[in-house]
Amino acid sequence: MQTDYTAESHSRRLASGSIVAPPCGAGGVAIGITTTGSTLNHARAYAAAGLSVVPIKTDGSKSPRGSWKVAQARPATLAEVERAFTGECGVGIVHGAASGNSEVLDIDTADLLEPFVETLDYLAPGLVARLCVVRTPRPGFHLYYRCERVGGNQKLAMRPPAGDAAEAICLIETRGQGGQTLAPGCPPSCHPMRGTYEHHSGPPLTELPTITLAERDALLTAARSFDETPIEEPVVASTEAAGGSLEGLSPGDDYNQRNDWASVLEPHGWILLHRQGDRLFWRRPGKVGEGCSATTGNLSAAGNDLLCVFSTNAHPFAGPTAGRPCSSHTKFDAYARLHHDGDHAVAARELRRIGYGDRPAMRYADAGLADMNPSAPPLSAPRAVRRPSIVCMSDVEPREVNWLWPGRLAAGRLSLLVGMPGCGKSFLTCDLAARITTGTAWPDGPPCRQGSVLFIACEDDPADTIRPRLDAHHADPARVHLLKGVERTERGETTELAFSLADVDALEETLKRLSDCRLVVIDPIGSFLGGRTDAHRDNEVRAVLAPIARLAELYGVAVLIVAHRRKSAGTFADDMALGSRAFTGIARSVWHLSLDSESKGRRLLLPGKNNLGPEAGGLAFSIVGSPARLTWEHDPVAMTADEALARETGGGSGETSALDEASRWLKEILASGPRAGKELKALARGDGISERTLDRAKVDLRVENSPDGFGGPWLWRLPQQYGASLCQDFAESAKDQTLADSGETGPDSEPDGWEAA
Repeated sequence: MQTDYTAESHSRRLASGSIVAPPCGAGGVAIGITTTGSTLNHARAYAAAGLSVVPIKTDGSKSPRGSWKVAQARPATLAEVERAFTGECGVGIVHGAASGNSEVLDIDTADLLEPFVETLDYLAPGLVARLCVVRTPRPGFHLYYRCERVGGNQKLAMRPPAGDAAEAICLIETRGQGGQTLAPGCPPSCHPMRGTYEHHSGPPLTELPTITLAERDALLTAARSFDETPIEEPVVASTEAAGGSLEGLSPGDDYNQRNDWASVLEPHGWILLHRQGDRLFWRRPGKVGEGCSATTGNLSAAGNDLLCVFSTNAHPFAGPTAGRPCSSHTKFDAYARLHHDGDHAVAARELRRIGYGDRPAMRYADAGLADMNPSAPPLSAPRAVRRPSIVCMSDVEPREVNWLWPGRLAAGRLSLLVGMPGCGKSFLTCDLAARITTGTAWPDGPPCRQGSVLFIACEDDPADTIRPRLDAHHADPARVHLLKGVERTERGETTELAFSLADVDALEETLKRLSDCRLVVIDPIGSFLGGRTDAHRDNEVRAVLAPIARLAELYGVAVLIVAHRRKSAGTFADDMALGSRAFTGIARSVWHLSLDSESKGRRLLLPGKNNLGPEAGGLAFSIVGSPARLTWEHDPVAMTADEALARETGGGSGETSALDEASRWLKEILASGPRAGKELKALARGDGISERTLDRAKVDLRVENSPDGFGGPWLWRLPQQYGASLCQDFAESAKDQTLADSGETGPDSEPDGWEAA
């Protein structure tokens, strides 16, 4: 019975550490696992499969025995194979047109295989599982395939000579038109290391897959990403501003140092696909489907981080030209091409105008010196120097906290609102907007300063949801604004890109325009972190929120971050915000919104942490009427968010065990899909969960663990029984949200209390 060769089957083989015999080739010979059976039988099977074979010497030279020019032009007939493969010899395969456009990617060291496969899986998911993979004696790996177009032999990834070594080391290369490789069936004496070639995974050599040109490009791109050879920098015009030379840091060099590639490329529609160490893989704007167009993290001999563009359709970058596999660009060169049609002098002048580069030195120390010595040389421009900035606290004037909503929302600070879907978070933010835009007092009595409100929201439609809710709460729509995207204009054409919190400049420009802005609502935060940010990584979340916190302080505006709550139970409410604990860590106050478990339709707004003042009391409201709106209750709620959480879960005040916490944490993380085990352990450590406790939780939940395809990382995934329950949870949440949107969760008549506005 033949083995079914799929990605799943070869994953099982890798997981078990065994190699299952592949299907039989022509003549019933098992191809590629061992050298059992004669070399002649292997050669017959390869030839029958349309591969051009040659006999190989057994002196360790890996050279063909005799002339092989005919084999480079056409495959041998079976009769020719019988005559050629006599005596002691091995079997080699000649690639290119003679073997039906076969080609081999030769990975020369085994330790490169896993990172290569991980990279390739991002560029062409599932491709590795379809390739025939042979383990070589070095050890290394040969990846076999056919394609409608193959090239000659290419060295794709090199390592420069180190120490006394005279030559660079080839890490990855191709064997294409006119090249040959030794194949399974060779005796050990054919290789200088006296080892055998063995089938490792995928289909046998007699059933080579045919891949597309795009998939071949992905293979070569992944391979080139491991090249360690310093790349030649582009030749650009002078980076000095017009009007003379400048000693010191030029605008172009300063731009290279102060910017990352995301800030250069993403505003122009480039999409980050994958990160492999310091190397990043990018897709050009307008490209449809899978595929990588360029990489960054490629160091030049001068130490600059270069953009290498492989696509020929990535204007204004040239891509492969004059036999080179890619075009290379510094950040300054990319800026000049993207903003100034490649005019580096104009680009340098503009960068100097906005503050890049060392300031030009005065030609002379003063006019008197010039008069005394007109031939004196110009003074050198000062070099940029970094020094610590220290503030003595005795020089700091104390000041009171500037509150937008006294005791609850501080101006110039970040606050966090946490709640389950359907509990009324968006209704609450509309009520806040109504009070601010009309100057209506806060629900607990203090006056409210009138001003504008900025919404950064994507889950609700502006026309059929946000505006009707604002009208129901009697807001002034002329003072409510929605930041819905970032416009990019290039060569007279304007396109709108989705907004993310990485667009700090766009947010700052908006705040400058809205000089009376009092509140910025980000709802929900998870939709605006950007594709490169993992919401469960503390350092990545802080890196995104820290610039927003600085803007809030600079413009004196309160920023309210809306976050979803975890579905599972817990002990401390502030730990229930979905994602990293950095959300609650960087917020100066945290508020929790939940349904009152003892009163249908009643919502509780309860305090979590507050770093800026004494704990404020809780409040309660209902969503009533048609159109739906909030009504607040007069009396405060004498309950904290932790107490409400304990009442909701029936946990009282007892401590939840570490194992229960770890199990809930792991279930929530894996609810969105499989994650790498190493990554999970690092995230768990950041959230205070030991590796031993995490492993116990893994066993408790019966988490499945298997590699992600050939050579890929080991992934943890929830068993199927949890998938069904999580789908039910999401369905219930959606139902809650629908009821909240329609206002049907509250009573028909309005209770006593303050109305929205």
